[in-house]
Amino acid sequence: MNFKRSRWDSDLNKISANGKIIEMELREIGLKDENLADIKSLYLKAFPNNERKSFKLILEKVSLGQMKIYGAFDNGFVGEAIMILDDDLALLDYLAIAENVRSKGYGSKILKELLKIYQKERLFLEIESTVDQNPLKLKRKNFYLKNGFKVLDFEVMLFGVRMELLSDGSNISYEEYFNIYRHLFSAYDLNKIYKLEK
Repeated sequence: MNFKRSRWDSDLNKISANGKIIEMELREIGLKDENLADIKSLYLKAFPNNERKSFKLILEKVSLGQMKIYGAFDNGFVGEAIMILDDDLALLDYLAIAENVRSKGYGSKILKELLKIYQKERLFLEIESTVDQNPLKLKRKNFYLKNGFKVLDFEVMLFGVRMELLSDGSNISYEEYFNIYRHLFSAYDLNKIYKLEK
């Protein structure tokens, strides 16, 4: 079965996690949304400084339609996803779950919702390379694999960090990947992005 074109059952609005039923809404967050402060706070807590873009830059790209911010809600704010969009590519740049509700299935639910939203695009993401067998990195990779993502056949060095790429089953070339940064983030030192052969 082609994962990308799978038909998601309407019951995915209710999924079981640790014996509980989750009802979650994922919605796009605008620049004047009252939840933008929660998005920014979690973003700053969840990602180390060397992995973060400036939040001001993200908002600028949102205003240009080049990035989108999503908030996940279930009786309050539970998580977020930040996307980069270029042509038919949708890069899940950041996914974070609020600390008090982690390991309750929200990450998987957000991914399923994003796969529905971007079913006509090629959805993919970057994770730190697992070549060093670091348990935390392996756990993160296994999370995406369990949610149906496939490892692409190349890795990249991204501003000094070795990264693996995983997709929704779509083929994505290094050139297409690099062009996202060339098109949207040309102010960055793009010499610090290059392909690594496996």
